[in-house]
Amino acid sequence: MKKVTEDRELLSTKEIYRIYGLSRYALIIWERQGLLHPIRTPGGQRRYVKDEIDELLQLKQWKQRVKQNAKTS
Repeated sequence: MKKVTEDRELLSTKEIYRIYGLSRYALIIWERQGLLHPIRTPGGQRRYVKDEIDELLQLKQWKQRVKQNAKTS
């Protein structure tokens, strides 16, 4: 269930998997690395800010392109 809080769209781990194909495990790793900052529900479940996921994925794609360009140079 998508939820909007303070103009931020929040997604559950299931929604993120469905939309982006990212596993719960990957999200937790990124959280431990300080790359994502989920919001906890009163029941303790994680909700991720959609914009944070989008920005992180764009950064990862950019890094991959830079690596590929460096290999071909």
